[in-house]
Amino acid sequence: MQQANAILSHFSLAQRLAPMEHELSKKGFFSFYGYQISRSREVFKGGQLVARLDDPDISFFKEPFSVVIRRKKKGFGAKLIGMVSNDDIQISLEWDQDCFLYMLKAATAYAWKDSPPPEKPINRKAVFYRTVLRFGASLAMADGSADASELAQLKNFFDIGPDTVPDAARLFNEELRVQASVETILSEFSKVFADAVELRETFLVGMCTVALADGHLHDGELRKLRLAASVLRLGEESLARAFLAAGFDFDAFVRGNQSGAGSTRKSDQNTLELQVLGLKSGATPDQIRAAYRELVKRYHPDRLRGQGLPENEIAKSEAILKRINVAYDHLARPNPRTA
Repeated sequence: MQQANAILSHFSLAQRLAPMEHELSKKGFFSFYGYQISRSREVFKGGQLVARLDDPDISFFKEPFSVVIRRKKKGFGAKLIGMVSNDDIQISLEWDQDCFLYMLKAATAYAWKDSPPPEKPINRKAVFYRTVLRFGASLAMADGSADASELAQLKNFFDIGPDTVPDAARLFNEELRVQASVETILSEFSKVFADAVELRETFLVGMCTVALADGHLHDGELRKLRLAASVLRLGEESLARAFLAAGFDFDAFVRGNQSGAGSTRKSDQNTLELQVLGLKSGATPDQIRAAYRELVKRYHPDRLRGQGLPENEIAKSEAILKRINVAYDHLARPNPRTA
């Protein structure tokens, strides 16, 4: 029963913290059972300052079910008086001790080694959709203005609607206004999904379709996609595979952008299929088989489900797997055609 309660407490932590975090962000302090503790390490009760945690004459320590703020006694007389009177400030931790420890660290950077603050559960779904909207907006603005077709493609590919992201419009428009750096936008996403290279690559596939929704790949869009691949620890071969999985010839688009002549000349078919497998021209049959097996293992639906990925994202990753199979089927022919 204790273990079950601990699990429930862990998963309810974010919900219980929400009002305290909101108060801290808006007012610079958080409230806890009649006390307020500020970012400047001041403790208030009923609007009155009762202690400063960085006061050298203050002892601040934790007991099993409370924290105690005690003024140090100086001199024999003061210590004698202290024996018969108790001026300690005690903040009860009988309830929501995990919240207090977390908020104390968040507000003041204060923590006890033997009672470390808990880690707040990460809402991976919220991180995913927040990043999709923010980077989608950033990508849409890469050519100077957001195009309606790009927003429509973003919503379509990532299944964004009132049920999945109720405040999608606010997040998208806020990023249009702020225009943060690619590194800032993708930092949390990269950490949270460090164990899911497949999802990071599927994210790239979706963003490639957004960039090309208006039929053109602009220089600014290509720069942001390349930077995104780097921040997400995905190489140029992953970006090429993402374009190809989205139905576009990466090399042709790059050549077109560099020459200013569009993207009419297609790459050699063998070169395209090798790119899907992350290989270059001249790869041996053994290298092709090894790359194929590794990618099939990576994108197998059962493996993705084991990582806790949502079914709609697994379906998108399966699109990459299908493209990998097409590439291998072409390259495994005795004499693969080049066009």
